[in-house]
Amino acid sequence: MNPTLLIVDDETILPDLIKDYLEDETLYTVLLAASGEEGLKLLESHKPDICMVDMRLPGINGNQFILQALQILPQCKFIIHTGSIDYTLPTELKEKGITQQSLLFKPVTGLHLYLDKITELLSQ
Repeated sequence: MNPTLLIVDDETILPDLIKDYLEDETLYTVLLAASGEEGLKLLESHKPDICMVDMRLPGINGNQFILQALQILPQCKFIIHTGSIDYTLPTELKEKGITQQSLLFKPVTGLHLYLDKITELLSQ
């Protein structure tokens, strides 16, 4: 069974491109959520291996999503996907084991970089 990736992002174009790329390679099952609340429902029902989370979301923000997701699925890995170049990891995420290695800043110059980051985090 392929690992499952949940992308939580209120944009549509980039998540759709990532989904198509990863599914074309038949490497991952990819789920999409447009809000943190929708993402939490998918997390509960599908138990993804890794979540790629935008920080600016309608409703709960990406940091809040990660904290709540870790209560539901503590073994899940996270990629923090943000366009904010001045984003820094909050203390509460660091205390949960999220590191700078989990950050991926938009724009990313190639879809293969998403695959590289996912592979890196899943191999830990």
